[in-house]
Amino acid sequence: GVAILSLGPRLAECLKAADMLAARGLPPTVADARFAKPFDTELVENLARNHAVLITIEEGSEGGFGSFFFSIYSTFLQRAYDQVMHDVVLQKLPVRFAIDRAGL
Repeated sequence: GVAILSLGPRLAECLKAADMLAARGLPPTVADARFAKPFDTELVENLARNHAVLITIEEGSEGGFGSFFFSIYSTFLQRAYDQVMHDVVLQKLPVRFAIDRAGL
């Protein structure tokens, strides 16, 4: 599914976008981060874990919320990859991995 993560005064636009997506058969999850600090890493990890697409919406400052989110998400993906690799190596399994924007 699709998740939309809003920061700041953009929630109304996110809800409009959610309605548009739902009308096309893609009902998204909308989360309101409200404030950048303290950053809710549990929320971000939960959204990343349970959705194929995660969209962040903010005022658009360079190096802002989207950049910070990406650093959290890439860490999450790296931990998942490390855990899978560890399990495969322990069992000596012949496995091929494919990684794309949706994950492993």
